[in-house]
Amino acid sequence: MSGPGKVGSLPEGSKGFDCNTPVGVAAAKLMKAADYDFVVRYVRRSANHAYDITASELLGLLQAGLGVMLVQHVAPPNWQPIAANGKGYAAIAVDHAQKVGYPLGATLWCDLEGVASREWPPMAPDVIGYCNAWCDRASSGGYIPGLYVGDSCGLTALQLYRELRFQEYWSAYNLNLDNFPAVRGVQMLQHPYPPADRRVAGIDFKYQEDVIRPDALGGSPMLCLPTLAA
Repeated sequence: MSGPGKVGSLPEGSKGFDCNTPVGVAAAKLMKAADYDFVVRYVRRSANHAYDITASELLGLLQAGLGVMLVQHVAPPNWQPIAANGKGYAAIAVDHAQKVGYPLGATLWCDLEGVASREWPPMAPDVIGYCNAWCDRASSGGYIPGLYVGDSCGLTALQLYRELRFQEYWSAYNLNLDNFPAVRGVQMLQHPYPPADRRVAGIDFKYQEDVIRPDALGGSPMLCLPTLAA
């Protein structure tokens, strides 16, 4: 479906935030006035939640002048990845994104963290199968698949680059530099909830900060951007 925004990129150094809380128009305007350029919000993985993004929220964010990207909820910690779930979860993410008006061609993020660890049989092939199935389904649905790499992702830096079909990566605030995808690196860096003296006045929910920067191969995420100035 067509939506209220257009697809585009933002320049290096653009600052945004991600949160698992609906962001109303008033809060969005406060964040925009505090020099945030975009927000990353959540789509469902299985059950519907009141805190997942809606079409009205997406419209309000754009009207406030913020760009938008979407990420899917990850399973609870110590989850077991299998390829069938990767395909199924991505189908749900695509469906939710389309229903709220998120434009095709924008980046849709898969959250990879908290994977169950075991020495034998090796976990990496399962993680690779899950990720590539998610990637393929999101791509066939019309979105650019991106991967949020967090703690306990189950893959090495080299495996993230060589074994996965993703070409867009976003690092968690607690990801060590030596765990960043080899060669390519990341297109977006997450930072933890800012200290009290840097938080935006009037905002009562927690959020992480994110900064866009081209990766080592020149890639940058694609957002849903406002079609008109706020």
